[in-house]
Amino acid sequence: MTENIWSGVAGWNCHLQDHRRQLESLTDDFLKAPRILDENQITLPQSTMANIPGAAPRLLSSTSRLTQTSYICATCRSRPIARYTRQFSASTARLASNVTATSIEKQPKDVLDISQPRIVAMQARRRTFKDDPSEDPNYVPAKTWDGLDRVGSKAWIYKAQDRRDTFQGWSRAGRAEITAANINQIMGQIKHIVFGNGSVPDTQAFTDGDKKIELLQTIAQITGLRLPDHKMSNANTLADIRHMLLAKPKSRTFAEANKAQFEATPNVQIRDKRQTRIDKDEAKGKWKLIVKGLQERGLPVYGKDLTTKRKLL
Repeated sequence: MTENIWSGVAGWNCHLQDHRRQLESLTDDFLKAPRILDENQITLPQSTMANIPGAAPRLLSSTSRLTQTSYICATCRSRPIARYTRQFSASTARLASNVTATSIEKQPKDVLDISQPRIVAMQARRRTFKDDPSEDPNYVPAKTWDGLDRVGSKAWIYKAQDRRDTFQGWSRAGRAEITAANINQIMGQIKHIVFGNGSVPDTQAFTDGDKKIELLQTIAQITGLRLPDHKMSNANTLADIRHMLLAKPKSRTFAEANKAQFEATPNVQIRDKRQTRIDKDEAKGKWKLIVKGLQERGLPVYGKDLTTKRKLL
């Protein structure tokens, strides 16, 4: 029973395919209709002529839907259909090369003469240093470690990493004593470095910013004194520089004067202002805990200016 059904379906499918072939031939004739009408001088309405080109594709699409079935007969299955038999190739298209085999043969760069002895052939390849210290007639080998660099020890590694001993600042280490007796000598050195040779009067003006920076650096190198920027901006002549160098330095406070005296005494500290209990708590690290406890309880934190804030309340 099943075989009869499948044979009937196969026959119906083949019948539809034959019908499609007939429609294709009919479509070809249908597409040729405008040319035949022109040759025979037959005129049709314009609406009919406009529908002729689109009628053939619609006719073919309707027949293709009828022939698309899931079953394929044995005769059609054996036919080489393009969509089922595809050619796979992993190689890519390449252009033919015009290079011949003889042109790509590698020629040796260094050809050794076999007739020569092996020692002579190896000496030709030997590399020599440009400057060989052993061939210098004035070279004297060292006999002691004095003056030689020591390489490979921990001290050498630490010394290479530490740059403090090799750095040298351009400012003087200590402050020089400037008096009315040596001010002319100091100003002469400054003039010679900044303005070059020759006598430069104190009325010499310098409005250039680069020249002021050079003066600041030279004064710091010779005297160790750093002039403030607000004073240096108002200075326009060398006479102003002389006046700033001779100005009386700022007096030291009591804490600075007695700091050196009591510095070696144990358990003694010199402060420049009065120390309160809050300062002691801050030094011990207790003040942060006190502030946190007050904030958790919703209490105000006054700090050091307790009296001032109480007056404002």
